[in-house]
Amino acid sequence: MHNLAYDASGNLVKASDMLRDVEFDYGPLGTLTGRRQFGRHVRFGYDGELQLREIVNEGGERYAFGLDGLGQVVEETGFDGLRRKYVRDGAGRVVRVVRPGGRQTDYELDGAGNVLEERHHDGRISRFAYDGDGLLLRAENGETKVAFKRDAAGRVIKETQGGHSIVRTFDPTGRHVHTESSLGASVDYGHDEQGRLQEMSCGEWL
Repeated sequence: MHNLAYDASGNLVKASDMLRDVEFDYGPLGTLTGRRQFGRHVRFGYDGELQLREIVNEGGERYAFGLDGLGQVVEETGFDGLRRKYVRDGAGRVVRVVRPGGRQTDYELDGAGNVLEERHHDGRISRFAYDGDGLLLRAENGETKVAFKRDAAGRVIKETQGGHSIVRTFDPTGRHVHTESSLGASVDYGHDEQGRLQEMSCGEWL
């Protein structure tokens, strides 16, 4: 059983079950400012425009966000103190990530914002291809290539990597009912009336 408690503004302030109790603190306009569980307190800090600027964990370590004038994240400093910077294009999309030690990754995007190419500081390149709905069809780098075949609903029905493949079968309601691989795996899945996975059968394959 789950027990939920709310404040007068409709904010969830406590959630509990037989194993745990979690409490939440809020600031102006319902901004989440704290989370407490098992005696540990995580705090969230905001600027004057209520934009998230930092997270302080139970050990007092700080994760900070640097924002530009549009409120977009352009810099992050992790709990480990390492800093990452983000370069954005005119549409606000991230086109470069700069990491400590001069390491960086550049991204080429299509008109829908999908990543077409990743270029790393060490010369490695990864490329991606999509269908008309923006769903991933292929991914490749200097070491391997992965291809996906999808049904009319966009579900992956075949995945090929190198010389091997995995085929997935769905029933008319969209539930995943069978998987087989070119290496001999054959797995059947059974579901209850709500569509939740209830059983798996691997036959004689080990």
